[in-house]
Amino acid sequence: MVRLNVEEQAGASGYGKDIGKQIYSGKEEIKQILDFDFNGDSYDDILLVYEDGFVKLLENKISNDRFVERGDVIFAANGIESATRIDVNNDGYDDLIVGAKESCNAGEECISLFINNEGNFVREPLNLSLGNRKALVMKSTDINRDGCDDLIVSDSSGYISVFYNKEDCGGLETNFGFRKGFGFEVTNEDGLADNLFVNYPGMNGSGGDGGGSGAENLLDFGFASFAHIGEIDRLSSSTKASVDVNGAPAEIGDQVDYVITLKNTGGSGISNLMISDLMSPAMSLAPDSLQCMDSGCSDELVWKDTGMSLRPKAIAGVSVPAYGTRRVKYSMLIEKMPKVDFEIGRDFVEYPEGSGDPYPDILVRPQANKNGILIHLYSVDMGGNGYVRYEELEAPTSAANTADTLEQEAAKLGYPRQEELQTYSQAIVD
Repeated sequence: MVRLNVEEQAGASGYGKDIGKQIYSGKEEIKQILDFDFNGDSYDDILLVYEDGFVKLLENKISNDRFVERGDVIFAANGIESATRIDVNNDGYDDLIVGAKESCNAGEECISLFINNEGNFVREPLNLSLGNRKALVMKSTDINRDGCDDLIVSDSSGYISVFYNKEDCGGLETNFGFRKGFGFEVTNEDGLADNLFVNYPGMNGSGGDGGGSGAENLLDFGFASFAHIGEIDRLSSSTKASVDVNGAPAEIGDQVDYVITLKNTGGSGISNLMISDLMSPAMSLAPDSLQCMDSGCSDELVWKDTGMSLRPKAIAGVSVPAYGTRRVKYSMLIEKMPKVDFEIGRDFVEYPEGSGDPYPDILVRPQANKNGILIHLYSVDMGGNGYVRYEELEAPTSAANTADTLEQEAAKLGYPRQEELQTYSQAIVD
């Protein structure tokens, strides 16, 4: 259901500002609602954007009826991940840019421009330089104040790019005029081993060199109980490392290798050990990647189903020699990345002295914001290439990060950290 906000005109509309006026009701979930001048009359109509590719028009009749449904005006065959209005040719009729949800035609980026020809839409492929990444968030504004709408895109790898309109609003340039990365990289920081739980015969006995763990907090998987590796003295110095094979920043499709090094400080060997590790739902397991990395290792490693959502598989068949180590490796593929959202405006924060200029600024809001940091890209001046120059300013949010608080509480109960990703920032164009 869509309601009209009449707060500023409550007296004239006959509706209270706390109630609103229903202007459309439908069963399908609406992905985006866009203000859109469809007919060039300088009044805002409304586009209802649906994930399956349909775009519905609610026309502003400037009457008691106000908005009238005109049905579907656009269909994007590959579905819609994101969309934004833009008057790309400055003719007074808003055009629509759509980022596809599914794969596109060979040789095309997954973005389409629907030119509004006096109420009739004509699709044109828009081959922006996104490197086959999905456009997750798109917004338009006149960045360089030349009277033409430009496009700002946040993609599936966390890059924010500005694509400028050509001279005299001749269409968007396909190469970006500014790009900066706010995505993520796979970390190798201390503490990755905190995600590990293990089970082996005799583990539940008394602690010490006799083989028992003495662990008190166990995870019951039904077929076996697992203890946190940090509570088992003889294995407490074990480590876990991770590496993005494709390099930073992390991107969809990247392979991440995990190496678990079990260090047995006890005087007796451990056999038939099982390992439970956290597996992010944003990644998929490469099942054939499981291997023992030690020379001469004869362990027959296999995956065992657990039925747990965040720990769906356990590694079975591991042995660790007395006073020795065992290295186990497996790989996962990144399927999803946290979205990097942003806002466009002015005066988000108190800028450094001398930064007062007429150009819009960009407030970056990563979806996964571990440290509660907002990143402000404040415009400085116009560069010699005709592109606005930006500088970065970080500022902590005023409120505590609720997600981090919950994560800390969960850790006390023996649950793993939610993710092993940290913010990755890299300037592409200064």
